[in-house]
Amino acid sequence: MADYAVFDIGGTAIKYGVTDGGGCFREKGQTPNPARTDGVGAMIALLTARLRAYKKAYPLAGVGVSTAGVVDPASGAIAYASENIPGYRGTRLREILAQAAALPVAVENDANCAALGEYWLGAGQGASPLVMLTLGTGVGGALLISGEILRGALGFAGEVGYLPLGGGTLEELASAAALRRAVATAKDLPEDAVDGEMVFAWARAGDAAVQEALRQMMRRLARGIAMICYTVNPATVVIGGGISAEGAYLRPLLHEALSETLLPEIFAGTKFRFARLGNDAALLGALYHLRSFSTRGLAGGEKAEPP
Repeated sequence: MADYAVFDIGGTAIKYGVTDGGGCFREKGQTPNPARTDGVGAMIALLTARLRAYKKAYPLAGVGVSTAGVVDPASGAIAYASENIPGYRGTRLREILAQAAALPVAVENDANCAALGEYWLGAGQGASPLVMLTLGTGVGGALLISGEILRGALGFAGEVGYLPLGGGTLEELASAAALRRAVATAKDLPEDAVDGEMVFAWARAGDAAVQEALRQMMRRLARGIAMICYTVNPATVVIGGGISAEGAYLRPLLHEALSETLLPEIFAGTKFRFARLGNDAALLGALYHLRSFSTRGLAGGEKAEPP
């Protein structure tokens, strides 16, 4: 059976791995993204080196890439990106990686990939419409209808991080990065001295300031979800990103906030779930996208049956 290289490019870290066609990993890992400190060129060098090493070690049939930013579906170039990856806009990512590996390459937005992964193997199997929100350095979003990505006229459909809330955008107020900033301020610590594990350890230990920061984050997230629900009326909303690993702690806080924000009929009739695939969702969605949509100018070659 052929293997596939998969990458998930975020503002903070790059995840990578090799998987078979069914989503079973041969190996996987992650490394900090050097783009913020050393530029996009350093990030590209890291990706191409890892890809060439994988090609030597495995019988690769293709490369699936999940990335932050808006992706041009025809060219696989980065049509728009925030400053989470400075200078990323305009990068012809698919072309660069295809030249480096001499393999079919498909590139898709990270939230879209996470949604495809959860639709295929995770918490959103078969749901339509399915909305996915990924909480990380920023806030990403995706909308699937019958398993198909809704892109919108300019490719910006699902960019929910830019939803305006009082005091800022959803990304500025309800991302994992925003949570760390809030906790650092509450505890009078430098922001880089706080990570997610510390936040939840303090919350479970009874730290009232940290617990309130988490409640505030869930209230803000609920307001963003409410805007989506009143617009799209999804069957299922999946919350992903690294923070989804803390679903057991966050679920009651989010459900309380949603019950206070949504009409009772919508709250009762919509499934709100935390991602089942964790940090693997976007990697597996990149594989699903590569194998299922290659005829759309993303990877070349014949269309494959959905995995």
